[in-house]
Amino acid sequence: MKTATKVAKPEKQEIRYFVDKITIEKAKQLAETHKEKAFGILHGIAKKLGKKAEIKAVGMIKRYEPFWHIIASFLTEYERKSKYKIYVDPVVKALEIGKDKFKIAEKQRKQNIVIVDATDICEIGKKKEMLVDATIEARKPEDIKHNSKFEKYLQCESKKIKEIETLVSKRTQVLDVRLKASFLVRSILQAIIYPVDADKILKEELSIEKLVLYFRPVYIFEYISYPKGDKRFIFVDALTEEVGFAKKLEKKKTSTSFTESTLFEIGGEAISTLIPGGEAAFKLFMHLKEYRKKKKFRA
Repeated sequence: MKTATKVAKPEKQEIRYFVDKITIEKAKQLAETHKEKAFGILHGIAKKLGKKAEIKAVGMIKRYEPFWHIIASFLTEYERKSKYKIYVDPVVKALEIGKDKFKIAEKQRKQNIVIVDATDICEIGKKKEMLVDATIEARKPEDIKHNSKFEKYLQCESKKIKEIETLVSKRTQVLDVRLKASFLVRSILQAIIYPVDADKILKEELSIEKLVLYFRPVYIFEYISYPKGDKRFIFVDALTEEVGFAKKLEKKKTSTSFTESTLFEIGGEAISTLIPGGEAAFKLFMHLKEYRKKKKFRA
């Protein structure tokens, strides 16, 4: 009997952005506090030597950086034929289990065992949750890695939007979403669909429980030191108040506007095509059945 894989559409499929926890004034204050640290020890030495060393803010932008939150699960229920050894007293010549009676061969009596044919009804489930940087250019499933630094943002307040243009303004940029939903889903499915030692598949259920694209806000301040003219960028996380530095600023931002419908080009039907038809694990790993035939007993 052929059993098709039951595929559930994502329960939660959205684009969301996090609401700032700090004001732009607070972000400016943090940047000012850290500006000398951004230019390092040489600036401090020049200042101590009495040289005219000055650091000025020359620009500011707000940038939204995307990451994915995905939760997927896979459940398989199946049958397999087994032979079990039951150890008995030497005087036992037959064994009744329920309504079934098992005679014990002479050779088995000498070994104090009875061998019982059985059918195992098994169930295996696997669930995987990942937070992935949406700006990476992944070429292989192995490139998709969980990034724990995003975990701290999930408790922050966020709001749903329908299109990225909602976030874009003259002084606000949005980084490109290079990692598409379809590739992410394919990768996580490869991680949770795995071999089952089965003779018959009874049920398979595949579920993408959550597929959310988040945008987190970062304030970026540009500073120049005089008279040398060195440039530094100070990053202030608008949610955690963490501060970072860089000598160069990545110029890439969203090249095209996209909406929720164009971003998530993957629904229940599309997900079902990511595995080779019904009975996915059964078809992918039939060689395990042949391997198991070589085993005489399951102790």
